[in-house]
Amino acid sequence: MISWLKGEIINNWHISSKKGVVLNVHGVGYEIQLLSKQIEHLDNPNVKELWIHQINREDSTNLYGFDEINQRDIFRIIISVNGIGPQIGMALLEDFEVSTLIKAISENNINLLTKSQGIGKRIAERLVVELKNKLQQFNY
Repeated sequence: MISWLKGEIINNWHISSKKGVVLNVHGVGYEIQLLSKQIEHLDNPNVKELWIHQINREDSTNLYGFDEINQRDIFRIIISVNGIGPQIGMALLEDFEVSTLIKAISENNINLLTKSQGIGKRIAERLVVELKNKLQQFNY
């Protein structure tokens, strides 16, 4: 499994609401979906380090990249909830900082969670119920 990559950004891409980069790592181009706010704030457009979550499916392999390891780790916890996919995880991290997201889940703040695209009341409630006790590892 790919966990971390460092390389040169050779291309940005945009498909529907998904955005990402192609990262050249020693001659291999990895297509990685990023949060929009990460693309808008690229510090050095030539070199990028990313924490990666890899999802293998029958018909594809997808890479999701994050600037910080805690973003990747909370993403993994979010998508572990039954019925919650990577696009919902990306939407939550796009709209909220990790500390805000953890606080919202820990404090049953359904109204805040539903402000994120694709998150209805039932999904927000499921996140709170299933994740409330799994977030102690984050010190916020």
